[in-house]
Amino acid sequence: MGWASPSLREFSFEYVQNLEPNDVFSCTHQKASVGFYEWNVDCNVRGEVKKFWVHLAVSEYGKTGFGKNAYEVLYWVTNSSAKNHRHSSTSLWIHNSEEVNKMNRLVSSLGVEEDNAYLRVTLSF
Repeated sequence: MGWASPSLREFSFEYVQNLEPNDVFSCTHQKASVGFYEWNVDCNVRGEVKKFWVHLAVSEYGKTGFGKNAYEVLYWVTNSSAKNHRHSSTSLWIHNSEEVNKMNRLVSSLGVEEDNAYLRVTLSF
């Protein structure tokens, strides 16, 4: 995937309810019409489509001041279904002490809908 880390093979999203029974719903995603790292994510939750606008950028770096290689993940979610377009975001840096250490899989979640649920992204390298 030329827009992100050369070693990123695939990624997927899931909508997970924080309240019992903690159901998990698969989501679909497609490249947004604007922005280089933006995705439209739709999750069908018991017949209701929840819409999110996601900024997902993954970069891989060689030697850094903290290790032999590093990954940077920017994951920002805006709830486009909500009237106030609430959003959450995170930025992650993963530094590996040895050059042979490479990331295989990363799972990150951001709270949505007043933290009653979260949008989980799974990155496979």
